[in-house]
Amino acid sequence: MSETEDAVTTVVRLLKAKMRVVKDDGGLASVSVANEWQNTEAFKGSEGQVTVGLAESTDQKMELSGKTRRRLSLLRVNVWTADTPGASESSRGMRGKIVEEVNRVIRQNRNKPNETLYDFFNTGPPTQTYKAYPWQQ
Repeated sequence: MSETEDAVTTVVRLLKAKMRVVKDDGGLASVSVANEWQNTEAFKGSEGQVTVGLAESTDQKMELSGKTRRRLSLLRVNVWTADTPGASESSRGMRGKIVEEVNRVIRQNRNKPNETLYDFFNTGPPTQTYKAYPWQQ
């Protein structure tokens, strides 16, 4: 029998892999992603923190034997930022950028969260002799 991954673990893994927040100066912001609760230690080395927790879960039998079930998990994703006096951006602006990025990542990967698309554009040598052919069995 196959087992599905916990929804919280899937979203945490997805956000850790795909989330890229760009600051006003063009650099990438360091944002930590964790389960459930805010960690004050995470703010020492990052501009923000995203926490993912289970808000509600239901499990319904679809047939009398219980073989087919429907599981519905509602997740709560919180975004935390710290207001530091020497920061280049306000905490409200950074929080808005992180929220936009979380929404983008979830929207783009909600149907196939385990699929990774690779882009090999401009990775080959800069010669005209390089050609790619489809693989056949």
